[in-house]
Amino acid sequence: MDAELRAFMMSFNKLADLAEEFRQKPNGAQLAPVLEKHLKVSPSSLPLIPEAFGSHRLADANIVLDRIAGSDPSAKIVGIAGQQRYHADLADLLMPENHMGIVGEPSYASLAVGPDQQRRFLTLGIHLFHYHSSPLAVLIRKANREYGKPEAALEILSPDEQVTDSFLQEFRNGLRTSSIFKGHVISFKCNEYQESNAGVTFHRREPLPREQLVLPDGLRERIEEQVLGVGTHRDVLTAFGGHLKRGVLLFGPPGTGKTHTVRYLSSAAEDHTVILLNGDSLAYVSPAAAMARALQPSIVVLEDCDLIAEDRSFSHGPQAAAFRSPRRHGRPGTGRERRLPAHHEPRGFP
Repeated sequence: MDAELRAFMMSFNKLADLAEEFRQKPNGAQLAPVLEKHLKVSPSSLPLIPEAFGSHRLADANIVLDRIAGSDPSAKIVGIAGQQRYHADLADLLMPENHMGIVGEPSYASLAVGPDQQRRFLTLGIHLFHYHSSPLAVLIRKANREYGKPEAALEILSPDEQVTDSFLQEFRNGLRTSSIFKGHVISFKCNEYQESNAGVTFHRREPLPREQLVLPDGLRERIEEQVLGVGTHRDVLTAFGGHLKRGVLLFGPPGTGKTHTVRYLSSAAEDHTVILLNGDSLAYVSPAAAMARALQPSIVVLEDCDLIAEDRSFSHGPQAAAFRSPRRHGRPGTGRERRLPAHHEPRGFP
């Protein structure tokens, strides 16, 4: 190798080293020092506590977290830059041997909170605040299956284990007792023509006057008493030890007024959460029941309930437990529908 080629190779190697150094050098402020200043300890020395929840609860989680963090006047939100933020956990972003954790702008998205209603919520960012006088860093991120994140989640860093447990208890209680879905008519199926939020679609509660529901004499009053009366007389029933769950089965060929009756009940129950399940969405009967318990007073509407609890003689063998998972066997629906109002105590929902 002559001297000229040797000099070129040495210059090329130096250029490659400079390029690698420039690639690894962070373009913004490091995230770790920002969190260390807030937490008063190196964040890489703290255990990361994750708290996953359903992707449709992201708006609810934001509302609860904003309320908790808002009690600290000095609370702030910091974002994370770079593509790594989508698939790396907060602990990975804070590792000192790499430079992935860079401070950036928080990420937001507009989510449906009702028919024709939208609000902006944080989809990736870190809340820095004090809880019971102890510093907390809480990252909230939306679900992102593309990057191996099937559920939305919080990622919590705190130097005080008891404070973390107390915060999580308040956060879970908030999710269990409040939701943007409460008092709305919703279904577990995306609809591109209506407001949807992670697979949950909001429907307008269409008014239907009583006189437009034509039924045999006395039938409407019996249905109203069974479906709505239990909520009206809830305190009395509870005082005498009566249960609050009621069910009404509406059956018959098309055109006998089943759907019209449901529309009337949904219209009359203005303060109720109404959950509609039909077709493929019948598979969500368990989450719907859990949501109904949490968002009481509520009504769950099952269209063609024979697809869930059909007679075993129509299948080729034993089925799963009724009202757990629908199984189709090619038998056409009969048009029967079951409405399950739920007025009992909340137990939370995914």
